[in-house]
Amino acid sequence: MINIGIIIPLISLGSIGIFNRINLRSWLAPASIFSMLWFLLLSVTLFVAPEFPIYPFGVWYILGISVSLTLGSLLVPKHLLPQSERYNSIESIKLFFYNRSNFILILIAVFCLISIVGIVVLLLFGIKRYELNFNLFSLISLPGQLYDDRDAGILIVPLHIRYLTYFIMPSSLLSGILISFENYPKKIICYVPIILAILIGMVYTTRATILFSVVLFISGLFSSYIILKNDNNIFSSIGSLFSFGSIFLFLLFSWTLLQWLRGGGDSEFIFYPIINSIKSAVLGSSTVFTTWLQNYNQHDAMSFGLYTFAGPLDIIGFNERQLGFYSEFVSLPNGYSNIYTAFRGLIHDFTLTGSILVCFCIGIFAQLSYQRCRDGNIIWLIPLSLFFAFTLFSPFISIFSSNSATMAWVISFFVLINRKKSSIDY
Repeated sequence: MINIGIIIPLISLGSIGIFNRINLRSWLAPASIFSMLWFLLLSVTLFVAPEFPIYPFGVWYILGISVSLTLGSLLVPKHLLPQSERYNSIESIKLFFYNRSNFILILIAVFCLISIVGIVVLLLFGIKRYELNFNLFSLISLPGQLYDDRDAGILIVPLHIRYLTYFIMPSSLLSGILISFENYPKKIICYVPIILAILIGMVYTTRATILFSVVLFISGLFSSYIILKNDNNIFSSIGSLFSFGSIFLFLLFSWTLLQWLRGGGDSEFIFYPIINSIKSAVLGSSTVFTTWLQNYNQHDAMSFGLYTFAGPLDIIGFNERQLGFYSEFVSLPNGYSNIYTAFRGLIHDFTLTGSILVCFCIGIFAQLSYQRCRDGNIIWLIPLSLFFAFTLFSPFISIFSSNSATMAWVISFFVLINRKKSSIDY
């Protein structure tokens, strides 16, 4: 039986999402998309996987984060500038991307070529390491062997190979931003980073690369919808629902394929264990986080961003990012998991109360980014996509724990900034 202590905050979470949708007339308003994402995730977990326990305290905490984001966003005026003083009209924005599209497409193509070189070098590294033959069966068996060694902690992939494949991340973000401004056949180039991310994920047998790429692509796409003012009814049309449904089925298929490849090319495809593994990974994070929070005692000093912003801090040399953030696992009905969502990092960094206050400030900045984009300020696509990416990836971990994802925004900033110092930037 579902606990009333879960139902009340869950309904409140959905109500906050609907309130923000009505207030700002967009499902992509920062507080709205966060509230609805977690309302849907928790609801699906409760009704599709009732065997996964969810504790009320964790749901109340997520509601607190949603309320703080909403209160922060309400402090930002709906109209920062009069209509006559908007940064750029939609026509000016389209002209900006029309003039720069060839450069961005060439950059995406170059990044994709670098990633292809990385995939080839990675395959050669694996074939040489395991003394495999150049045939299809050997290539299919390679991911399983790499996974076994990585799981045992004895696989060290050379840095140059990892850096070559990192370029898939900025190309994914730029593709998501640009795709709304392109027509076929140029638009096809914008899908190439996702395809290459799948190939990299298949070789590494890791879901992270695919998830990072898809989340960066979608965050860029959502940001471009907002600057073009196409976000009002994004989830209302049949075409949009079909597109997002296709993305979900695509991710489900990719996850199933990767789970099979982890067992090696000669492993038997057993449907139910693979589906149970996917259920644990996708829906289990709510259980893992609420279980951890239920037994959490604040005794360590605040980390001040070492968990949430591990990627940027590692890049600047302030802190070395560790692989596998959390070593302790939580038991699930059909396995175990150490996916604690992005909230655990926030709590470690700023405490329970402090994390809610930090999210209040994030709500102000995210809503400001949203309004700036609605007013036609192109460079604010970057901070707005930051919020979208963090929200979409929050069921797993902070997206800023990744070096490659962090560099995607740095590169995209310099690509989009207008060096002529016109009103597009200010």
